[in-house]
Amino acid sequence: MIRRLLMLVTTADVDDAGTDDDIALQITTIDGRLVVDHVFPDTSQADLERAQANLYYVPVSTPFNRTELNADSIRLSIKGNDAWLPSRLFLFGLSEDETGQPPEFAVPLVHLSAWPLGTLSTDREEGQGSVTLPLLDNIVLL
Repeated sequence: MIRRLLMLVTTADVDDAGTDDDIALQITTIDGRLVVDHVFPDTSQADLERAQANLYYVPVSTPFNRTELNADSIRLSIKGNDAWLPSRLFLFGLSEDETGQPPEFAVPLVHLSAWPLGTLSTDREEGQGSVTLPLLDNIVLL
């Protein structure tokens, strides 16, 4: 069972790639259960700034298995019109429990070593407000 997520994201190294707006991650299972609905808070990192890598732990509201996901299960969105352009994104499911012990396994869910989904922005002239992240089984690794 996946009980927490680990996301690594790098913002592109081009003009205006970084953002001060919030981003959000939602995961819905095949049967329609919303198991992750997370808005990323500001951290001590240089969050979502140009040419910066960020590492985030994401809480899971309801534990789930990888087999409960389909191609439309994982969505990433931005909450404002300050455009953001990632360059890489990796998402892993972790098997952590309440004891605080290290996870027994990490399930690779998304592996985008080159971001193919364009700029995120609620301003339709700059990008799109949300994208569906492809599950690892649905992409070809290069």
